[in-house]
Amino acid sequence: MVRMLSELTPERSALQYIETLLRYLVAAPSDLTVEQIRTVLETVGKEKQTMLISPAAQQWLEEGREEGRQVGREEGRAQGKRQMLVELITYRFGAPDAALLAALDACSLEQLSAASRIVLDATSATEVLHRVKQVQDAI
Repeated sequence: MVRMLSELTPERSALQYIETLLRYLVAAPSDLTVEQIRTVLETVGKEKQTMLISPAAQQWLEEGREEGRQVGREEGRAQGKRQMLVELITYRFGAPDAALLAALDACSLEQLSAASRIVLDATSATEVLHRVKQVQDAI
């Protein structure tokens, strides 16, 4: 349908029709999926997509991408801290059991920082588990 509109009218008019169609598709209550909208945008062509998306929407998309990158970086830092803690626990007390691994997996980045001090001070893996759970309850 989009292709037909752009063939039947001059380019500027076709873009106006397509913009109207996209606004309708996004606003209309339906079972419209993101994939269907993406298909329509791909049909329009890369060079025309920016004409159809308002500057505010473009900014919103970029903010979403940046937020996603930030979340990814935080998850990466947490994963690295978790791995380092497992290595320290293994070095000091032997391989951690499933309960300790699960407790570490449930920790936030802040809680993992506290857990690193716990591992250095603890006398056993059981103590690490007990104190990590206390940190989780407190933070």
